[in-house]
Amino acid sequence: PATDMTQTTIRDAQPADEAAWRNLWQGFLDYYEVTLPTEVTDHTWARLMDVASPVQGIVAEDEQAGVIGIANYMLHESTAALTPVSSDCASVS
Repeated sequence: PATDMTQTTIRDAQPADEAAWRNLWQGFLDYYEVTLPTEVTDHTWARLMDVASPVQGIVAEDEQAGVIGIANYMLHESTAALTPVSSDCASVS
């Protein structure tokens, strides 16, 4: 029997992902009814692309549909765990 399954890859966000990331980021903001100045979104994207920044980004990429999900996160020390924990947000198309 035929299947419609495609391969999805999780990988670091790359400069070429900016348009897809912005679309999914806006969907995330809309869902939570948050409005941010464009400058904040621009700065967030710049931090995701900066290897020295603690803010990191990953994408879920479908081999046919392209980028279908994003996650922005920061690993940080915690007083409630022995290892770093993540603060994050995610959006899926």
